[in-house]
This record gives sequence, structure tokens and C-alpha cells, in this order.
Amino acid sequence: MPVLCDQNEFALANLTAYKDIIAGWLHGDEPDNAQSDGNGGYGPCISPDTIKKEYADWKSKCPDRPILLNLGQGVSYIDYTGRGSACHARTDMYPKYLQGCDIASFDIYPVNSSYATIKGNLWYVAKGIDSLRLWVMTRNRHGAGSNAPGSILHPRPRPLPIK
Repeated sequence: MPVLCDQNEFALANLTAYKDIIAGWLHGDEPDNAQSDGNGGYGPCISPDTIKKEYADWKSKCPDRPILLNLGQGVSYIDYTGRGSACHARTDMYPKYLQGCDIASFDIYPVNSSYATIKGNLWYVAKGIDSLRLWVMTRNRHGAGSNAPGSILHPRPRPLPIK
């Protein structure tokens, strides 16, 4: 079964052996959320610049595979406190995050959310998709591009009708 995985020395050294298995690369999960400080607390989210640098580094080592970035529920629930005080409600960061990926996704769980604002409001899923599409357009207007087929960033071309 094909996978998206961390780009590491083993994966890079075995690309030929695993050419049908390694479909792409996966950034660390939800960099837009507050990050553990290792002492039981939390620090700020990861800077979009860090994600963009990792993307450039990974693309230089393997330009043929797409890179997935999975973001947190702040994509849809703007007031999500789990982003930490430095990143809270900073939607301006998302177009920059999207410069560090070929495929973008996000997590939100409206069916079983512990947040009263989210719980039962399935439309937060659609709102997040709309936000990603808007931020991709913003990103593309600022010169960033992607060539990954079949992603939200560049949908796969459709065949023309036969005449």
C-alpha cells in the first residue's frame, strides 16, 4: 500500500526499492498548533518559514514526490485556542504555510468535538475547505506554485469530451 512518510535517510536511500510504496512526503502533523515544550506545557506554533525551508530542502532531495501538510482545526475554527497565544486567530499565516506543500489538509471533528461552538456543526468541514482554497489562491498570487497533480492546490486535469 502506498504511503506518505517522513523524508529521512532510510527513505531516501531506499527510493528505488520502495518506488511503489513511497508515494510522497509528510510534514510533522499540525504545525499551526501550539507545540509541546517537552516540560508539560506548550510553546508557539511552528513558523511557516520553517515549513517552507523544510519543503525546499525535501524537494531538492526528491523533486518527483508531493509533500503533504496537515494543518489543525484553526483552518476552520478561527478562534481555536489550541494554536497558542502567538498564533491564535492568525489566518494570515496560512497562505505562507501553503507555500511549503503540494497537498494540504486539515483536521476538525465536529461530530465529537469537546468545543460547544464546533460540536454538531458539520459545516466547519466545508468552511475549512473553502479557507484552504482561498489561501491557495492568495498563495499563488504571491508567486508560489505547485506542480503536484490531483491535490487541492492543483486539481488533476480532466479529459476533454470526444467529438
